[in-house]
Amino acid sequence: LQTSLREYPDAKDNDRTLYQLARTQDQLGESDDSLATLSQLCKKYPNSPYYAESQFRIAERAFIQGDYITAEAAYTEITFARNGDSYLERALFKRGWTRYKQGIYTEAADDYVAAIDKHQFGNTENLSSADKDQFDEYFRALGLSLSSLSAQEIQSYFSDKTTYQYLYHSYEVISGIYLEQERYSDAANIMEQFITSNPTSPNIPFAHLKKIEAWSQGNFKSRFTEALDTAYTKYNIKSNYWNTHKNLTEQDQVAAALRPY
Repeated sequence: LQTSLREYPDAKDNDRTLYQLARTQDQLGESDDSLATLSQLCKKYPNSPYYAESQFRIAERAFIQGDYITAEAAYTEITFARNGDSYLERALFKRGWTRYKQGIYTEAADDYVAAIDKHQFGNTENLSSADKDQFDEYFRALGLSLSSLSAQEIQSYFSDKTTYQYLYHSYEVISGIYLEQERYSDAANIMEQFITSNPTSPNIPFAHLKKIEAWSQGNFKSRFTEALDTAYTKYNIKSNYWNTHKNLTEQDQVAAALRPY
């Protein structure tokens, strides 16, 4: 392969030859040489069908080495590649991680949301086991990025996403991460932010339940009592709420959650 490239530098299919050479070098354990060959392919043949995969392999190597700036740049190249669609979702997700590692949390969140949109998960109740794992992985990453922002920054981030299909789930994941970190007030307050910002959402009762859970886990007795009193008054089985929100399944779910308290 090297002889072919040397003796026929302008051959028609040299991008394929470079790609084959890079794979062979990688299999031989010559990772630095493989990386250099991929870089040569990308520089000389930006329209090659092997371009996106080559950039992805360059990015993955840089990411493993902790060179997040180089990895970010290579993942970004894939978003502009002519033949990059098969790598686009993974590139967006991994670029999100490079940005998270650099402390660029809002842009990281943008990448995770873009990867989620690209995948088109749809109704989460019908996901396969593999898709459910991927869905959880994507939202875990999104939650980690957003939980690194201030409450005001989170509110600003979601201000133009009030119709986002997974808006409540995003808040729920952030709250869950706060609970893991024993940030009980933050966990409760982020759900209050959802309630205040999305007063017509059908998920409001469940946000109240998450508030109760946070104050309970943190042993904030007065806050817990106040949140429980509010939730029970608004959402007990005979409350007016269920007259205008006729959903027996949700009514049973809320009643079952309140009952142990």
